[in-house]
Amino acid sequence: MSLYRYQPHSMVLPSLKSQNTASTLTNLAKSTDSTPKKSNLREVRSETFVNRSYKDIGENRMRNEKINAVISDYLNSKEYKDFEAYFVLGTSYAPYVPASKSIYQNFEKILALYKIDIYAIWNEMEDSAVSISPVSKDNDMHILAGILLKVMKQFPYSFYKAIDLRILTFCGDVKLMKPNYSQIFIRKYYNWFFMVNEHKTIDQVQRHLYHTICYNLVAKNEGLNEKWEKLNPPKTPKNSNMFAGAPKPGYLNSKCTKNSTIDQFEVFEALMTDPKEVIFHPDGIIAKKARMLMDALCSFDPEGINDNWWAARGLVANDDKDDIFNDR
Repeated sequence: MSLYRYQPHSMVLPSLKSQNTASTLTNLAKSTDSTPKKSNLREVRSETFVNRSYKDIGENRMRNEKINAVISDYLNSKEYKDFEAYFVLGTSYAPYVPASKSIYQNFEKILALYKIDIYAIWNEMEDSAVSISPVSKDNDMHILAGILLKVMKQFPYSFYKAIDLRILTFCGDVKLMKPNYSQIFIRKYYNWFFMVNEHKTIDQVQRHLYHTICYNLVAKNEGLNEKWEKLNPPKTPKNSNMFAGAPKPGYLNSKCTKNSTIDQFEVFEALMTDPKEVIFHPDGIIAKKARMLMDALCSFDPEGINDNWWAARGLVANDDKDDIFNDR
């Protein structure tokens, strides 16, 4: 038996009433010649973006708009509202969640619009470094998919395309077998794996998505780790009580002092949930770290992660005394 159950996606969403998904995909395939709208975002343009044709930019923009419309339509459907009221607004799994199988099927089909496939692990996988347990119940995977559907909507198609997300993998757990292989474990854990035994609430799923995006963003941004390390203040002696009971200068919280990866995760999560908190942080080092991640995100996908995207998170150009989009 295969270790994976491949989830092939369909191109029809029968439960969507206000959208004809088949015609939507046909139009997306044909209508690729629109001129993209200009953005007021600061001039952060990667070489890839500069060399990309207007045809590609227009296609990405239209697909972003169509996917957002299709997902919004489904999230407002009675089926999903029942699911949301019963589970998403709660804190843990319930024995039975309304229409969870149907929601998973629609999640699978909506991922087709993103051009993302799904794998589920149904047999134990283990090597010298990492152990991956299987999904034990279909219903757990269906519920996780329902939560992910809402969480993934935060980022546009163009971003997932730019970061090269092609497969989401559902499993039970991913566990480290030997401490000496921690780097192998981290690469596996944040390789777009979602664990039904760990990610059981919308906060847990959202946090893992943010951390996974941050890990992959940093991995694809050469030199970011080195620049990050240079921002950190000199380490204090272990027996020093200079900052006992208070956050250390340069770090958002005590967890950030453990290592750069956790530091980046914490700052990135804050940047996604309350960007003003870190962009205008009174600690200049934290503000620089936030802007470093913001620049990386914007330069990676300047089409989708633009001034409108940040405005939806409460961060607006010329929002304060500092022009965050142009003052670089």
